[in-house]
Amino acid sequence: MDFSKEMDYLLLITGLVSSFVIGLSFFDGASLSLSPVCLSVSQYNTECSLCGMTRAFVAISNFDFGSAWTINRAATGLYLLFLTNIVFALRRVYIIFKTTKMR
Repeated sequence: MDFSKEMDYLLLITGLVSSFVIGLSFFDGASLSLSPVCLSVSQYNTECSLCGMTRAFVAISNFDFGSAWTINRAATGLYLLFLTNIVFALRRVYIIFKTTKMR
C-alpha cells in the first residue's frame, strides 16, 4: 500500500496550519485577542504546558527570545518545529509542481 499521497496531504495541511500560526504571531494585537483563556487556568487555577505559548510566539516573532524563554521554555523549540514544517511543505509543493509540469 502506497501512503505517499496521504503523506503529501498531511504535510501540506500541517504546513498550512503552521504557516497560519506563525503568520498570525507577527500581528501582536490580533493573535493575542484571538487566543482563548486557558481552560486549565480558568477552571483549575493551574497552568498547563502550553500556557503562554501565544505570547511566547509573538515574542519570538518580534525577536525577543529572552521574553519568550521566560514565558514558555518550549515555545522556541515548537516555533522552530513549525518553521521546519513550513519549509518541508513548501519543498514538497515545489516538487509536486515540478513533476506535474514535466508530464
